[in-house]
Amino acid sequence: MAYAYALPGREADESRIVRRIGFLLAFLAIPAFAGVALILGKEAGWDLRNYHWYDPYALLTGRIGFDLAVAHHATYYNPLIDVPFYWIGSHFPAWVAGVWLGGICGLAAAIVGGIAYRIVALEDKRLRLAAAALLAILGMMGGGALGEIGKTTDDIAGALGALAGLLVLVSAPDRVARAAWNDIGAILVPAGILAGASAGLKLTTAPYVVALAAALLVLRGTFSDRIRRTAAFSVGVVVGIALFGGYWYWRMYRFSGDPLFPYFNNIFPTDLVKPGDYSDPTFKPRSWIEYLIYPFIFSANSFRVAEWHFRDIHIAIAYVLIPLAGMTALLRLGDRQRRVEPLAATLLLVAAAVTYVLWLVLFDVYRYLVPLEMLCPTIIVAALAWLPVSRRAWIGASAVLLLAAQALATRGDDPRLGWAGNYVDVEVPPLSDPAHSMVLMVQTQPTAYLIPAFPPEIPFLRIQGWLVGSQDRTWGMGAEMHRRVEEHKGPIYALFWPSERIGVDPSLADYDLVIDDSGCAPVRSNLDGIGYFKSAPVLCPLTRKAQ
Repeated sequence: MAYAYALPGREADESRIVRRIGFLLAFLAIPAFAGVALILGKEAGWDLRNYHWYDPYALLTGRIGFDLAVAHHATYYNPLIDVPFYWIGSHFPAWVAGVWLGGICGLAAAIVGGIAYRIVALEDKRLRLAAAALLAILGMMGGGALGEIGKTTDDIAGALGALAGLLVLVSAPDRVARAAWNDIGAILVPAGILAGASAGLKLTTAPYVVALAAALLVLRGTFSDRIRRTAAFSVGVVVGIALFGGYWYWRMYRFSGDPLFPYFNNIFPTDLVKPGDYSDPTFKPRSWIEYLIYPFIFSANSFRVAEWHFRDIHIAIAYVLIPLAGMTALLRLGDRQRRVEPLAATLLLVAAAVTYVLWLVLFDVYRYLVPLEMLCPTIIVAALAWLPVSRRAWIGASAVLLLAAQALATRGDDPRLGWAGNYVDVEVPPLSDPAHSMVLMVQTQPTAYLIPAFPPEIPFLRIQGWLVGSQDRTWGMGAEMHRRVEEHKGPIYALFWPSERIGVDPSLADYDLVIDDSGCAPVRSNLDGIGYFKSAPVLCPLTRKAQ
């Protein structure tokens, strides 16, 4: 009898110790991944040069509308998510910004570990914690996720809210399922706010948010339970979007009439640019057969969904296992209660499936699937737990598939720089009259990262790019650029990459401008000489054609 009474106390002590160790591991993940980011080096990729450095600068200095289309479509992305990075990178040495970027990935790893701990139902809590930590580490070691540690791409940072919302839901799945009124305020609405924050900060995370709502709708319960919990979560999502994206949507609506400008202006008409949804069809499947087998296609050839080489098969494995798990659950063939928390696992697997389908329909850009890739080790273990196999076979199959996926994973060619000096240092050539100058950006290569180094009174207009063409005088933004150039009385310069010179001259000719080659000078920075960007952009004075 004494032993019987002592056992619960000992179990409570063990649970308390495991909980403390879990929190310690979660805390240590942040500096650990900050260290990984510093080891990998400073990235100087296309998106950093295009908008991650410029957009927060433009927000903080009030340049929206003063500059036009300088980062193509991305000029008008919500910059709030990049403000901390820009502020740190512009006030402290580069490595401090690297710590920030890596620390965000550590926080994501901690959340993924928390999700894994809530789903894998091993009786030994110490073993359960170890398994969760391993699944979190593996989640960060995939071909996509590992390549984004310490980078400014924001795919991981943008999904933090959605991942945290999922963690809240799987932490109390029974309460989520019954959706009592006190559970709505304590769990469902907060989870929705967290998820909505992701969608508000980065629109490409919206599939994760919609998928969580769909999972709540599918989760077992009466019809009223399903509607109540999904509605409560959705209310939270709206609040989260309003808090973290509402200001920017309002700014874009005031600027263009389209709160998601330039996207979906066929739904929210604006006269600034030509009608269209402005989605990128580059990575779309080419046939209905490819739609059905796309994970196997892009697992074999990453260029189908990305602009660089990498390899990862986690999503392909999950693509096979989730339907098998679903059929097993419907036929009640498995005994998953002994291996995973069934309601929590249901939330994860349904959300994963819906996320992928929405991504396939909307984007087909692999970067936006990186948060799903991070969850895939946990998804694989959970899906296998549904199958009618022995516990030993479950563990063995999980180990084999995870080891195979990790062995094949590669982050590909990801050149990085050292951390010496500032994050972005730019040498601006001497300008004769900066107070009355204007700079025209020509063609498509990224140059907006240079703008913060120029005198702030200089406006920058991208007269030829993916958003506006140099011949465009019909739509508002193109017409505005022509008007401003025609009325400008001071010096005018062209900023472009020498590799695009063949397309620069015709674009300038549409503005009756020609380059004075004798005055051209490179705009050098500490990002030069890496990967695709071997040279530096040039700044050239322009003269007007004789009329």
